[in-house]
Amino acid sequence: MPKLYTYNGKGQLYVAIKGSGRFVPLCNIEKLAFTPQMKDEELLNTQTLAGGQLDVVTEVTGVEIAIGGISQYSPDVLSLLLKGASTNVAAGTATETVKIYRNCLAPVSKPIDWSKPVTVKASAGAKGTVKDLTEGTHWMRSGAGIRVLDVAALLDGDPVDIQYTSLAISQTEALTTPNVEVELQFEGLNAADSGNPVIVRAYRCRLGAGGLDLLQSDGFSKSDLSGKLMMDPNRLGVGLSQFFTVMQVQ
Repeated sequence: MPKLYTYNGKGQLYVAIKGSGRFVPLCNIEKLAFTPQMKDEELLNTQTLAGGQLDVVTEVTGVEIAIGGISQYSPDVLSLLLKGASTNVAAGTATETVKIYRNCLAPVSKPIDWSKPVTVKASAGAKGTVKDLTEGTHWMRSGAGIRVLDVAALLDGDPVDIQYTSLAISQTEALTTPNVEVELQFEGLNAADSGNPVIVRAYRCRLGAGGLDLLQSDGFSKSDLSGKLMMDPNRLGVGLSQFFTVMQVQ
């Protein structure tokens, strides 16, 4: 008698740019679903008032992909979610000229390493009387730069030079690669079958942008992705799927 399966799935989903062979993990996800879309061609009975179908042909029109509950954001995952590309930017010293406004943030281009010295000086074109702005008196630390304090001697719109050392960062430029074709590899484990593997390979996919929830009132941030699984014309042979393959342990 053939083995009867039930399925309670766990596992890892890996994504690779088509043909690259570099499968990166999406880490912790809550949902992965492939849903074939069908279309019926019906031959209706027009011979009697009873009507009904004389025949029907069902065709596959596509396969939809849903990836839900993505909750760990490596640079590779961010690149996939935001349709962008990530690069590593090394730490380094920088001097930036920004305009200051009292009670406002003056952002710089990279996160500041506050373990290193930071100096804020009025630029050559500044009109205020304060030339050396001191921490705690004229400004305070902030995540994206400095927060300018409400000090009467400071003039709104004055330029200042901020000299600092930046932290090493990963930087993702969003929506720069909108139409990347990918492959999917699911490395599943069937908890209802003694933890035996269930391997699923999808050969040619396009995924939409998933976005990023930057503020959550409760719980962890989670993102979703959806897309289409397309036919792979390079998979030829009798009985070979051009969409996806599922492997279970006997």
